[in-house]
Amino acid sequence: MTSLTSFYVKLQNVYKDKAEADIKKMMNYIFQITDQITYDEVKTFCENCWTLEWINYRSLSQEDSQPLGIESYENDVYKWYLAIKGSQIFENKYKSPPISKDREELEKIVNDELIKKKFPNILPIEKEIIEEMFNFLL
Repeated sequence: MTSLTSFYVKLQNVYKDKAEADIKKMMNYIFQITDQITYDEVKTFCENCWTLEWINYRSLSQEDSQPLGIESYENDVYKWYLAIKGSQIFENKYKSPPISKDREELEKIVNDELIKKKFPNILPIEKEIIEEMFNFLL
């Protein structure tokens, strides 16, 4: 397949004109809502919108009231999630964040209240994760 430079330039201009029309159309929609977005921002969005994905997620209140099972045990992310969740429960219960002297209580909250009640198929969180949680909090 061969192409002449003039045809290629014409094709390029067709795409460029279409892109410019899309940007103008998007600007019209956006300016009905706000005037805080610039032309360059809309242009960048239009150039990259093909990479957008729809992600279904659950709200934090749904996660608290009806937790789903852990999907993957391949890494320690779920352990950190549970440790952070445990520190939130601790703070709600005692009206202050956990400090060094509260290690045992936080471990009890994570392993007894969280894991046994909401995630019974998970082994208790190791003490090292709780220890590291205090390094994170402080």
